[in-house]
Amino acid sequence: MDFDSFFEKYYGEKIDSVVMEDCKKRQVYLRQQNRHISLVNILLKMNVVSEQQIQIIQEKYQSYVERMQKQPTNQSLISDISNKVRGKSSLGLNFGNYKIIQELGRGGMGAVYRVHDPKLNREVALKVMLTQDEQHLLRFTQEAQTIARLDHPNIIRIFEVGDKPQHYFTMEYICGISLHKYIVDHDLDEKKIATMFLKVAQALSVAHRQKIIHRDLKPENIMLTQKNEPKVMDFGLAKIKHNTASLSKNFVGTPAYASPEQIQEGQIDSRTDIYSLGATLYEALTKRRVFQGQNTVNIMYQAINKDPIAPRVLNPEISVDLEAICLKCLQKSPKKRYFNMEKLAQDLQNFLDNRPISAKPPSALQKVNKFVQRNLLLTTIVGIAALIISSLFVYFSIKLATKQGELQRQEAMLDVQREVLQTKETSLQREKKRSREGFYPYVIALSDVYIQKNNIAIANKLINSEEYCPEYLRGWEWYWIASQVKNEVLNVHHGMSLKHFAFTPSKKHLFTFTRKKIIQWNPTTLKSIKTIKTEADYGVIDKKEEFVLTAKKSKLSLWSIRSGSKIRDKQLEKEIYYLDINYRNNIVAVAMIERIQFLSFPQLEFLYEIEEKSQSTDRLDFHPSKNVVAYTGKYGYIHRFDFDRKKRLPKLHHPGYLRTCKYNENGNWLVSAGDGPEIRLWNTKQHKLIKKYEYSSWVGPHKKILHLGHSGIIRDCSFSSDDRFLISAGDDKTLKLWDIRTGEMLQTFRGHISPVLVCDFTRDDRYVLSTGNDGRLKKWDTQKFLPHYKKIPASIHNLDVFGNLLMYVAEDRFIYVRDIFSGELLFRKPCINRPRFGKFITQKGKQKFVIGDKKGNISVYDFKSRRLEKKIYIREEILDMKIDSQHQKLLALGRDRRTILYRLDDFSVLHDFPGKKFACATFSHDGKWLFAAYKKACYVFSTTTFEYSKIEIPVGRSISRLTTNYDDSILAVGMTNYYIYLFDLRTRKQLTILNGHDGSILDIAFNRAGDRIVSASEDCTIRMWNTTGDQLIVLNAHTGYVTACKFFNEDDSLVSSGMDGRIVFWENNRR
Repeated sequence: MDFDSFFEKYYGEKIDSVVMEDCKKRQVYLRQQNRHISLVNILLKMNVVSEQQIQIIQEKYQSYVERMQKQPTNQSLISDISNKVRGKSSLGLNFGNYKIIQELGRGGMGAVYRVHDPKLNREVALKVMLTQDEQHLLRFTQEAQTIARLDHPNIIRIFEVGDKPQHYFTMEYICGISLHKYIVDHDLDEKKIATMFLKVAQALSVAHRQKIIHRDLKPENIMLTQKNEPKVMDFGLAKIKHNTASLSKNFVGTPAYASPEQIQEGQIDSRTDIYSLGATLYEALTKRRVFQGQNTVNIMYQAINKDPIAPRVLNPEISVDLEAICLKCLQKSPKKRYFNMEKLAQDLQNFLDNRPISAKPPSALQKVNKFVQRNLLLTTIVGIAALIISSLFVYFSIKLATKQGELQRQEAMLDVQREVLQTKETSLQREKKRSREGFYPYVIALSDVYIQKNNIAIANKLINSEEYCPEYLRGWEWYWIASQVKNEVLNVHHGMSLKHFAFTPSKKHLFTFTRKKIIQWNPTTLKSIKTIKTEADYGVIDKKEEFVLTAKKSKLSLWSIRSGSKIRDKQLEKEIYYLDINYRNNIVAVAMIERIQFLSFPQLEFLYEIEEKSQSTDRLDFHPSKNVVAYTGKYGYIHRFDFDRKKRLPKLHHPGYLRTCKYNENGNWLVSAGDGPEIRLWNTKQHKLIKKYEYSSWVGPHKKILHLGHSGIIRDCSFSSDDRFLISAGDDKTLKLWDIRTGEMLQTFRGHISPVLVCDFTRDDRYVLSTGNDGRLKKWDTQKFLPHYKKIPASIHNLDVFGNLLMYVAEDRFIYVRDIFSGELLFRKPCINRPRFGKFITQKGKQKFVIGDKKGNISVYDFKSRRLEKKIYIREEILDMKIDSQHQKLLALGRDRRTILYRLDDFSVLHDFPGKKFACATFSHDGKWLFAAYKKACYVFSTTTFEYSKIEIPVGRSISRLTTNYDDSILAVGMTNYYIYLFDLRTRKQLTILNGHDGSILDIAFNRAGDRIVSASEDCTIRMWNTTGDQLIVLNAHTGYVTACKFFNEDDSLVSSGMDGRIVFWENNRR
C-alpha cells in the first residue's frame, strides 16, 4: 500500500468529502499534463493539512510498513544455510563454495558479505536475497542483469549469479570507503572532487547509453578505492527504458537525492540521475545535503517547491564555475538541466582544464523573475505604488505648468538668491582652501617621520597628494622630502625575492639569482641581456666569464653563459648556504651546515673539506690573491683557512651572530658585520682590528645617544675598488655609505620596502647596486645625494655667509673661508687667541671680515690681503658679537657685565650699557632697533635715542637666542628650556610657541619670505617650522651641538655647523 492509499484509507474520513474530491480531480488533471504529484502534496499545497500532521502520518505509515514486512509469508523455501547466513553467527560459515569473512551490510531485501572465492583464490562481495517477495526478487534479478550489462572501470563488476541455496550474485569487492565517509573526513579539494565526479559522470553515461537509469545515486552508493577511484554500485532501483515490468508505480529512491519528477512519480529519464549526481556534488562541496528537514515529507516538499541555497553562500571558497555546474544539475525542470551525462562530463573536464563552461549563474533578469514569482504580493504592491506615483507626477506636472507665469514673476527674486549662493560658495571654497592649508604641515611632518623610518613609498604618496600638498603651499621642506624619496637612479622590479646577485670579474655584467630564473644584466642601464630558466639561491661566475655555477638546496649546477644550457649537476649531502670561487686556482668553496667543501672548477670534483661542528656558515669570501677563505660563524668569530697549507689562521673576534665578511681588492683588509649595529674593519696581515663603523655619539644635555647607523641586522658590506668607501645593507631597509679612513657615515640610501640583502659598487665606484626581499634591483649615485659636508678636527663656534663665501671659526684656532657652492677651501687663517665669532662686512666698497676672540679682541681684516686693519680690546671674554645689516654698528657682549655699542668704521663708542649683562642680542634688519635679552625679558632699544621698552617672556628660563625676520615684523626668542617664542613686533603680542627641540636653542634663522624658520639646538638637530607654530621637518646629520644654521642661495639651500666639526650643506634640488 502506497502512502496516498494509506492516508486516504485511515485519515480521509477526517477531511471534508468535497475538498477531498476537488483534490483528486486536480491530481487527475495534473497527470493529464504529465505532472505526477501525490495527493498528499496537493492537500499540503492547499493548506488542507499541515506539515506537522503529515509528519505524524508519515511516522505511522513507516510503522505500518515495518509491521507488514515482519509478517510471515507463505513461502518458506529458505534453506538452513540461508537461515545461518541471516544470523549473526554467520562468520566463518560457507555459502555454497564461498567462505564468509565479514558482513558488509544488510537491508530489507538482502545482505552483502565479504567472502573468499576458493576457485579463483580472491575476495569478492556476495549479495544474498533474504526474502521471497516477487517484487524484491524481480528487483534483485534486475540489479544483477543491469550490472552484468555494464563494462566500465568506474562501475562495479559482477562475477557470478545463482539461486542455490538461494538467490545471490557475486561482484568485485572494493577495499576502500564510501564517498559519504570521504566527504565527512576530508577538507574540500575542488580539483579532486571534480575529477571523481567526472569519472562517475563518464561511467553513468555508459549506463545511459545502455538505456539504464540508476535512480538511487547518493554518496553511500559510490565507493572509493584506496587510490580514490570511484565505483558506482547498487543498481537495485535501476530503471531500464521500455521495460515497465521492472518498475513499481510508487516512489522509489532516497528523498534527499531524488529529483522532483522522481518524487512526484512523473516521467523519468537520464536527467533524473543528473539531478541526483548534482545533489551528491552539492553535499561534497558544502558538507550538507541540498534540503534538510525533520522528516521525509518535509524534504520532499522542499525538493519540489524550494530552490537550494547557493553553495558559495555556505562556503565562499567554492569556485563560481563549480557552483554553476552544481546548480545546473539541480534545476527543477529536467529541460534546464544538462541534456545528458556527456554534457555534464564535458563541463567538469572544462573546469579542470580552466576552460569556459556551458553552465552559467542565473542572469539578473532571471533573478528578478524568480523574485517576482516568490513575492507576488510585494511586487503587486510596488507596482500599484509606482502607478500611483506616476499619476501624482502627471497631476503635479499639469499643476506646475499652470503656474508657469507665477514662476516667471519670481525669476528676478531667484537671481538675487543665486548671487547670495554664489557669495556663500566663494566663502566655502575659501574655507576649504584654508582647511587644506591646515593639513599641509601635518602631512609634511608625517612624511618626514616615514622617511626616518624608511617607509619611502608612503612618504612619496603623501607629498604628491594634490589635495594635501598643492603646489602653491610647497616650500623648502617639500622639495627636501621630494629629493629624499626619489634618490635612486634606476629601479627594476625583478618580480620575486632576490637573495643574491654576483658581478662578473670584470664587472661588465651582473647576474641575479631567484627561485625561477637567472638573469644577466647590463649594470649601467639595468637592461636584461639573457634569461636562464632554473632555480637558484646563489651563484658565481668564472674568471673567463664562460660559466655560471648555481646552488639550490643541496645541488650545484654548471651552466654555459653563451648558450644558456646546463653542463652538469653535482648533488651534495647537505643544504648549501653560500659559495664563492677563487679565480687564482679555480677552486670553489661551498658552505654547508657544520662543513665547508672545496671543489675543482669546472669539474666540480671533491678536493678537501673543513668540519665546523655545531655551526652554520652564512657567508664566505676568498682572498683575491691567496688560497685563503674567510667565513662567518654564529659564535662571534671570523674563521680563516689556508687551503694550500691546510691550516687554520687566527680567528678575528666580532661579538654576535655574523652575517657577512668580505676582502678588499688587495686582500689587506677584511670587513665583517652581523646582528649587532657595528661594522668592523680588520688588518688581515696583523690580524688586528683597525676601525669600527657605528656612527653613534653621547650628546645632548641629557646624555642621550644619537644613533645614525643601521638599526637592525647588517646583511652585506662591500669595498669600493679604490678602498675609499664602504657600502653596507641591512634589515632596516637602508644602505649606508661610509668613509673608510675617517669612519664617518656619508650617506643613507632609502627606497627599498623590505630588508636589503646584497649591495656592491659598480666598475667605476660611483654607483651602488642593491637588492632584497622586495624583488627590486636598484642603482644609486654616491655623488648625487645630500646632505654633503666638510669636516675639520675641531668644534665650530660660528659661521657666516656672504654671496658665494662661507666663513666659520673653529676651536683649532683657525678661521676657514670656502666657496659655498664648490666647497673649495679658499684660505685658512690662524688666530692664536681662539676665535669665537666671524662676520663678513663691506666698507667703502671693500670686502672685509671681523673676528671676535676669547681674549676680548675684535679685529677687522681686509679680505683680499687678509691683513689686519684695526683692532679693539674690551678687556673681557666676548660672549656674543652682532653687526647691523648696514655694517655701521657693532655690539660686543662681554661675559661679565660690559656691553658696548661701537661705530664700526673707527670703533668709537656709541653707547655703553653699564650693569646690563645681556645674554644675547640682535639688530633689526633696518638697523633702527636693538633687541637684547636681560634676565627674563627682551629689551627693545632705539639705536639713535637708546630709549627702550620691554617684552616680557612668560617663562622662568633664560633667553639663549634672538632673531627677527627680514621685514622686522616678527621676533623669534630662543630659550634654554627648548622653546621658541614668536612675537608680533607691531603689537608686541605673542603669536605662537615652537615646541619640539630637546635642548637649548643655539641659533634661529628666517628665510627671506619670512614664512619659514630654521632652528639649531643642543639636541644635535635642525628643525624647520612655519610661522603658525607647526614643526615641518627634522634634519639629522650632526653628532654634536648644532651651533649655527643659515639659508643661502636664494633660500634654496641651508648650511649648518656644529661642535662635531662638521659644516653640512642641505640642498633640496628645487631648481
